[in-house]
Amino acid sequence: MTPIIFKDDMQTAVLKEHFNNSLVKFSKLKVIVIESPSGVKSFMRKNLQEIGFTLGNITVIQSPSNAENICRRSSFDIYIINMNIEDTERATELVHKLYDDGLIPTKSVMCIMTSDNSRATVLSNIEKKPEEYIIKPFNTRQLKIRLYRAYLKKFELSDIFDAIENEDYQAIVDACFKHLGSPSIYTHDIRIMLAEALVKQERLEEAELAIREGLNFADVLAYHIELGKILLSSGKYEDAAQEFNYAIKANPLVIESYRWLSELYIRTNDLASAQEIMNQAIKMSPHSSSLLHTQLLFAMKTRDYSTIKDNFNRLLELHRYDPNKLSQLLAGFVQAEIMYVSSAPDTQNIDKLAKHVNAVLTQCEPYMKLSKGKFDYNTFKDFSRARIDLAISDNPKARKLFYKTLSAMGNDLLNQSEAMLSNVILGLWQIGDYEHAEDLFNYADRDKFDPLIVSCIDCYKKDPKINEKREKYQELNKQGIKYYKQEKYDLALEMFVEALKKSPSNSNATINKAQALLKLASSGELDKNKKDLYLRECANTLSTLDNIYLGKSLTQRVNSIKEEIEKLLG
Repeated sequence: MTPIIFKDDMQTAVLKEHFNNSLVKFSKLKVIVIESPSGVKSFMRKNLQEIGFTLGNITVIQSPSNAENICRRSSFDIYIINMNIEDTERATELVHKLYDDGLIPTKSVMCIMTSDNSRATVLSNIEKKPEEYIIKPFNTRQLKIRLYRAYLKKFELSDIFDAIENEDYQAIVDACFKHLGSPSIYTHDIRIMLAEALVKQERLEEAELAIREGLNFADVLAYHIELGKILLSSGKYEDAAQEFNYAIKANPLVIESYRWLSELYIRTNDLASAQEIMNQAIKMSPHSSSLLHTQLLFAMKTRDYSTIKDNFNRLLELHRYDPNKLSQLLAGFVQAEIMYVSSAPDTQNIDKLAKHVNAVLTQCEPYMKLSKGKFDYNTFKDFSRARIDLAISDNPKARKLFYKTLSAMGNDLLNQSEAMLSNVILGLWQIGDYEHAEDLFNYADRDKFDPLIVSCIDCYKKDPKINEKREKYQELNKQGIKYYKQEKYDLALEMFVEALKKSPSNSNATINKAQALLKLASSGELDKNKKDLYLRECANTLSTLDNIYLGKSLTQRVNSIKEEIEKLLG
């Protein structure tokens, strides 16, 4: 929901009446504050007590990581985070994790405090959509009003927020209509929540009507953005563009308008306009993770490898304190660097590739040690470095390192982290083992993959150079299969050998070659020496696949050929 941002001088008669008579009492609410140093920490505790919070309900923490652990064990009514603590990046990551991991109850309030009123910082923080945003310095009275009005909305609209937490969209609609039937200072918020619930139910015409009715009473910027989103979902692109452009003209600092307008241009294939809008937004809000994600996804559609590389590097900086997100980003980062140097016309970038990737992997290692998941960082590093070596020079040493790392995982490959698994899939595509990569990708749980990684895989698969190489391989392999079905095994063997020249590491073509050799060895017209020669070559061909995870279907083919070899030798 697009937040409605109020000014500090909001002193309406309605708010004063609520302030004096409402059932909301701070003494009954639990609040957690992430703040430092100790002097300010004491100041916040004192201020909160003066406002009405009881000492036992006030939790003040200096460490964002400790705060995260506490929030995983307990819930609070109000969360106050100072973005200017000594570890600002950790504070930013904490806000992301609290929202992304669902650690903040829907009826609770998030309040962000900062002394940095620069445009980039303010836009980045507002993007997180806190209920309140306080710029220091402030006095006790100002803090009281801010916290009161933020929690008052959650309190008075508790039935709507209960329904939102339960994802009961019809209950949201019913509760919103009930509240719209009586005067409320939250009419705009209610109407937007109503429209969003109707969209979830695919009742787009009703959602559009709800917002247009609101515009009849008040020309609210959030209404125009919401209406644009509804019109976009309805395929009414010209009308949607008009709403987003109106919002940008009315307030050029509302980044959400740019994001949705760029999405509209992407859908209508106006890629130049989409790029221009995204560049404008990122220039204003360079620390916006969501904008960088959006631009990355767009860059992958257009194969703008320079932007892909730059944005992955910037996202690594923004999310270095979240090991789970960092691991996925590292997989994308390695792939982005490989795609960039592979498309670059000069060799200078290739020379710098290994040095840069190794430096980033080393820098991220201390943060990855904080990971509590199954991510094996040492194996990830080894495999990434093997991929980099292959990108720089496809020599036997690099290929040996690649297979050594892959073989070490063996049948445990599918139990690896999503980051490792996606790195392997991309690595298999890189060496031309297309069917194996596809089989692994289809077998994996894609829902656990970061959308950026899925886009990386799709982007790489659609790269013209990769496609040209794959098509040449597929043409030869297909011809070999045709000859094999016609029982022309000698011609089939020739085609499979040629296919492997185009893609030497392709496990499917390797097995096809082994099958053709087996058929030739099975011919009754051969003398014993020729038969043994074919069988040895067949066994040697299969040996290149030893200890490599091949998936169920390819493994069955290999085992079947080995059984036939034993029968013929016996």
